[in-house]
Amino acid sequence: LYHQSKKRGLDNFSFTGASQITSFNGDVLSSAPIDKIHADFVEIEVKKARDKKINEFNDIIADRRIKYYHK
Repeated sequence: LYHQSKKRGLDNFSFTGASQITSFNGDVLSSAPIDKIHADFVEIEVKKARDKKINEFNDIIADRRIKYYHK
């Protein structure tokens, strides 16, 4: 398992590798190897990715109730 840590200011960030690019519906379009640097280019469907409606009655963004969020 490849693991990389970075120090940014007071915060530590850890990366385990195996990053993925997924489609709007969760299909894996590209998957990076765990043990080396990797770059990839894939075609995406931007219009479909921006549509957050699950169906005609449910919208992931519009259905948020921000007034119930706590700080």
